[in-house]
Amino acid sequence: MTMAKRKRNRRAESERRSRREQELRKEKNMDTARKLMILVVIVAIVAVAWWSFGGGDSGPAPTSGLTINAAGEVEIPASEITKDASYYNIDANGVEVRFFALRANDGKIRVAADACDVCYDAKKGYRQAGDDMVCNNCGNKYPSDGLGTENLKGGCWPSHLPMKVEDGIVKIKSSDIKAKRFMFD
Repeated sequence: MTMAKRKRNRRAESERRSRREQELRKEKNMDTARKLMILVVIVAIVAVAWWSFGGGDSGPAPTSGLTINAAGEVEIPASEITKDASYYNIDANGVEVRFFALRANDGKIRVAADACDVCYDAKKGYRQAGDDMVCNNCGNKYPSDGLGTENLKGGCWPSHLPMKVEDGIVKIKSSDIKAKRFMFD
């Protein structure tokens, strides 16, 4: 084999290697672009799911100006409580403990902490959707007629606050509300 032929072979081999390297770079760039597109789609799906399940929305702003009587009970006029949930808060040593009250379809007043027995660490609370209260963290729905009771089955449930209605006034022990402080801290 002549020297010129060897040079041509080397040059041809070098050109083939160069073309192959360019093809590999193109494939790698395409692979990276595909991965990036998949990541963008996944982020979009997660964002939509987060938004669909409440996305950190902890409901309407709580009302202020609650009355606490001499017995240490929060008082809310029963006439103010409607089928639309009203949110309230009380200070428990620097932590705002939220709760809600509503009049269920059965006409009874229901009260619960704006925190779930299980999901409270998420600090998302509940929102109202028609006659249901919906956990903003897990999306579970609870009919208003069933609220205001102890959690008998375990799992997600609007945390129970004992209350009574006397002379048209809803009374909740402020100590019971403050006992839920750990759910909001």
